[in-house]
Amino acid sequence: MKALSKSATGAEQLSSAELIPDSRAIAGQGVKNEGEPSGASSIPSCGTGINRRSIMNMFVSSAAVAAAAPAVALAGEPPVIDDKAALARVEQIVDFLRTRYICEGWKIDERGAELALEYFRRRVRGPAFKDEDEDTDAYYQAIEFFSSHGQSLDWIHDGNPAGLICGLAKHSRRAMETAPNTEHDPIFAAIEAHKAARAEWYKWVCRHGDLESEIPKEKRRSSVTVWDNDIVEADDPRWIEVQREVHRTSDAEIEAACQLVVVVPTTAAGLCALLRHAIDYDTDREGWPQDLETNHGKYGSWKDFLIENLARVVPEMLAA
Repeated sequence: MKALSKSATGAEQLSSAELIPDSRAIAGQGVKNEGEPSGASSIPSCGTGINRRSIMNMFVSSAAVAAAAPAVALAGEPPVIDDKAALARVEQIVDFLRTRYICEGWKIDERGAELALEYFRRRVRGPAFKDEDEDTDAYYQAIEFFSSHGQSLDWIHDGNPAGLICGLAKHSRRAMETAPNTEHDPIFAAIEAHKAARAEWYKWVCRHGDLESEIPKEKRRSSVTVWDNDIVEADDPRWIEVQREVHRTSDAEIEAACQLVVVVPTTAAGLCALLRHAIDYDTDREGWPQDLETNHGKYGSWKDFLIENLARVVPEMLAA
């Protein structure tokens, strides 16, 4: 079954999801510019409203999450991080990724590496960040590097090797012999697709925040929203691009989120993975779409449809 969703210019287009975002007033799904309707939700520049501790939870691999499970009871306690030790581990990671054989054709993201090193060096040597927003912006860039290069935040921040150990064990012969057959559970692919879509959207939101500081206001008048596609040709081309990309990747992230409550888990492992993902990617309690509609005219939030799926799937699994 296909549904219609709003494109960046307001035209309708076919979508593979059965759920339709009822409106764009979804927390965290757009960047507000002067002149938008007052009812629009706004996304602050990267870091405003999303603190460094929240971002730490968004890009941890599934292996690291599994390894960190015993620490859930301590989640309310602020982490104590030895910045000097963390810097030493980051420097070692970057050195290994630069100098050791990883695979054929491997090439480290040098700019990302330098941004990660710069962040942790400033935490140790200064200059101090002017406020938490600046700290969070820089930290996000470091996280983006670690995420794209498969590194464990547990190891970087705490010197905890659990994620590294479990990550290797996940690909061992023993894991293949004992793990349940989840190969054909479609929810795993849907989860990975959403992770990728969320990361891409955050990247452009942060880029938007950077350009707001770099480009004079008179060169950033263009605005791409669900209501309009107002492009000012005299604007800085980078501003026009970021406006379009934030809107496009926001739509793609919402589409991927909808798929998570359209695709039904077929295994207990898949169901647990979906629930873990739903928690991990909702650190501010507004991480999922609020206003959705099915092809049959049923309205609800993303969480409403998730609960509905659980009510149907869990009894079937228990009875199997």
